[in-house]
Amino acid sequence: MPMALEGLRVLEVSRVAVGGFCTMMLADMGANVIKVEAPPEQGGGLLSDPENLRMRRLAVDRNKKSVLLNMKHSQGQEVFQKLAATADVLIEGFRPGVMDRLGAGYDTLRKLNPRLIYCSLSGYGQTGPLRLAPGHDANFIALAGALSMIGEQGGKPVIPVNFLADYASAALHATIGILTAVIARGKTGEGQHVDVAYADGVIAMMGALPATWEYLAKGRIIERGTTMVVGAYAYNGVYQAKDGQYVTLGCVEHHLWENFCKAVGREDLIPYKHHPRHTTEPPTQEERKAKAETEALFRTRTRTEWEALLKDKDVCFAPVLNVGEALTHPQFKARGLVVDVRDREGRSAKVIGPAIKYSATPAVVRTPAPAVGEHTREIALSLGYTAQQYDQMASRGVFW
Repeated sequence: MPMALEGLRVLEVSRVAVGGFCTMMLADMGANVIKVEAPPEQGGGLLSDPENLRMRRLAVDRNKKSVLLNMKHSQGQEVFQKLAATADVLIEGFRPGVMDRLGAGYDTLRKLNPRLIYCSLSGYGQTGPLRLAPGHDANFIALAGALSMIGEQGGKPVIPVNFLADYASAALHATIGILTAVIARGKTGEGQHVDVAYADGVIAMMGALPATWEYLAKGRIIERGTTMVVGAYAYNGVYQAKDGQYVTLGCVEHHLWENFCKAVGREDLIPYKHHPRHTTEPPTQEERKAKAETEALFRTRTRTEWEALLKDKDVCFAPVLNVGEALTHPQFKARGLVVDVRDREGRSAKVIGPAIKYSATPAVVRTPAPAVGEHTREIALSLGYTAQQYDQMASRGVFW
């Protein structure tokens, strides 16, 4: 069965998992991804536990080949340029200017390969006063205004796990940008530079939020924790059950809220349904009282009891599961989101599988993550270097 991106050659030059997550999705869809790496002791990283390092590699480097190349060496730059000349896509994750210093900037490589789609992933993008500033997820969502909106009224902002800027913003926008550029190249015959900033993506996603509309239209800032979308109203929020566990209710549509109120014998709460002003305005005193009564109601049953009561009542309800509960839930098992793989030593492990389901060209885990540098010799020889040249260059530190 053909794969959607079969024949697309992708180079990954990234030291963090975000770029690796993007190329992993491309590899899952059939792209031939070559990960150009530095030795682990030089590449840095946030993980020190060997098993976590192994699992991270299994998680984001499946379906790829690995090359260990010294891009600070002049001959290493020559090798990389030859490799880039054969590629369809390159994704790099350094601050602006780093790839230029390594002889692999966009202007250099496009002369060698006009069809190359060159995607740069950086915190603040290739332009602007912060283009060279360092940062991580918390910094990007803080500057973009998203962090100010997360948390309870009167409390400090709450940092979410690093989904928002790292993966939802940067990795997914990069994947979309690359695939769009591939389509455009089919029309023009030319590649292009795709500039993706973590912080920009956060701003873009906030464009769909009422708080953003309120500011753009009226210049008004909505206080954290005061509107429907963050749980200030009875019909939409997080509630603690009798056993201390948590559940969620999301009955924004009127009929769903009515279903809930009838299921729990509280038809008197039906009038406290969603109103358009709830997206930008805080609740009234009566609406706060309804919220408090709903909180008290949820404390009368355990999480399991709530699940049993509401499972067939056509109510937007879900328990708040921990990671272990979520990954073993029947729904996600049925969707095939946890898959078994084996590493190069034959040890088994479970990783998260492809999320997008295709009817004709399924994304699959074909090969486990490669050992660091496993394909260096193979790729070098494919570029026209002889075995003797490879050995000589390896002895000089071009290949590791």
